[in-house]
Parts: sequence; structure tokens; C-alpha cells
Amino acid sequence: MGGCATRHPKFCESAAASESLYTVGVHTHRMESLAVLVESMAAHIRKYRGRMRKNERLVRHALVNPVLRELGWNPEDPKLVEAGYRFRDGSVDYALLQGKKPIAAVRTVRLGGPLRESLDGLAAYKVRYHIATDGRLWLVRRTADPAPESDLVGFDLTGDPASECPKMEVIWRRSMSKTSKKVGHRRSGRPGPAGSLVPLPDLVPGQVPTELVFPDGASRRIKSGKSMLVEVAQWLLDGGRLSGDDCPIILSEKRYLLAREPVHPTGKDFISGKRVGDLHLETNFNSRRILASIEVLISRAGLDAGDFSVRLP
Repeated sequence: MGGCATRHPKFCESAAASESLYTVGVHTHRMESLAVLVESMAAHIRKYRGRMRKNERLVRHALVNPVLRELGWNPEDPKLVEAGYRFRDGSVDYALLQGKKPIAAVRTVRLGGPLRESLDGLAAYKVRYHIATDGRLWLVRRTADPAPESDLVGFDLTGDPASECPKMEVIWRRSMSKTSKKVGHRRSGRPGPAGSLVPLPDLVPGQVPTELVFPDGASRRIKSGKSMLVEVAQWLLDGGRLSGDDCPIILSEKRYLLAREPVHPTGKDFISGKRVGDLHLETNFNSRRILASIEVLISRAGLDAGDFSVRLP
């Protein structure tokens, strides 16, 4: 599984310029995972655009929550995110928390709503980041910058993933935390030692772990990347964390990841479908897409991939 098999070649160019094999794997894997999410969100926007233009709550549920979750801000975890947070001078739709204090104020609007006005309306809140989104477009301002307009970042979930995904890292939880390593920070230059247990997101694409450890302490022996994807799906389904009601889980306009029937939206059969409970899982992916797909399933279940561990070969 050598080489750069990702379907987004610009990610490969960026990775090739890095000095650290470990950083290349983790960063490219993260970009690939974000790309899967962007394609899925873009498909939702195309399909439900009319409803999202009228329903802000639908925007939060279908677009905002998955993006926050993928970037490390699990909306179901009160330690990280508080919906309807009240400041002294008013309330916001979400506050992103570090410890017990908010570091970002987030305001949402319906699809196509007044984003710039909403962003400017956050000026009274003394936090490090102001974020306004209609689900598709995201505006992020670092409030500490002396010239705020110079530090206004935006990304578009219907844009080219190769150009939009790197912009999304501005609100990746590790990059927003004062105590965490900066995005792109050099790691040791090599994966952990053989037999060591590492968080799932730190697994280098192309490596096949010998063991997968779930958040509840259960573990499974792993023989291949595909078997790891199947085991994660099975564990989520067995625990009631995912069900047929969550299906289909969309990878792109043309592909499903998990569905009630092994048929993609194009009408084509799954290429390498696996039966998991009463559902069907597509497993025809390269190593990076396998890892990205695992994180999509975990994110859809409302869990954090960092709570899963793998034992290195």
C-alpha cells in the first residue's frame, strides 16, 4: 500500500514536501478524512438546499454538527461544546470550550443567511475566535489579531476539497488549544515502536495494526485495513450507536459507505460489500480512505476517534 493513493492529488504534493514520514501520514490521513466529510456535506446541501434555506435547525443538525465533530468538537460532549451558551451580554448558538471557559463563539444562520452580519454581531464576546456559518460557508475571525480583517478565514463545503480542507484546520480543536501542538508541528519523524498502543487518528496510512481497542475496553485482532473498518462498524452497530435509521451514510454524490442495501445512489452495486448486522458496508478503499471512512462512522455515531486505540505491528 505504498505511494500516495489518495484521490486528492494536492494533498500528496503537500505531503511530499514534508520532512517527516510520520507527519506526512497523519496530516494526509486527516486531510483525506476531511475530504470525505466535505463531499458528504456537499451532497446533503445539493439534496436539501430548499429546506435548509428555510430551516436553521436543519442546518445545525445536518451540516454544522458533523463538521464540528470531525474537527474534534463533539457537540454531544458538554466538556467541549455547549449549545445555547449564555454570555453576560447575550447568547450564541454554540460555545467551544477549553476547560470550562469558552474560546470560540459560534453563530449559525439558515443556508444563504446573512453571514457577515452574524459574524460582526459576535464582536461583544471576549473569546479568541468568532465563527459564523450557514452550514455551507464558514467565516472565522481570530479576535486577538490587531487588524481583524487580515485574519479572517473562510471555507466553503461545496468547494474543491483539496483547497477547502486545509482552511478548515483553523478550527481544528488541537490547533485552537493553547496547550496543544500547532497544526503541522513536526512529530518524532517515525511511528511509535512496535507493539505500542497509539490513538487511532495517529495511525499512519499503510500500517495495519495488530489490535483495535474500543472505548469500552473491548478489543479485536486485526488482519487488514478492511477488517478494521468492518470491526468498527460492527461494534458501533452492536452497541446501538449506529442503526439503519442512520443510513445511508454518504461518502459522495455517487457512493455510500453504509446502507440498508448494497447499492450506491448511482444504482451500481457495492464493489466490495460486507454484511454487518442487517446493513451493508462498502470496503473498496485504499488505506487512507479506509482510515477516513472509519472516522466518518465514528463521527456519525457521535464519538471521538481519539478514544479508539490501535496496537502497532
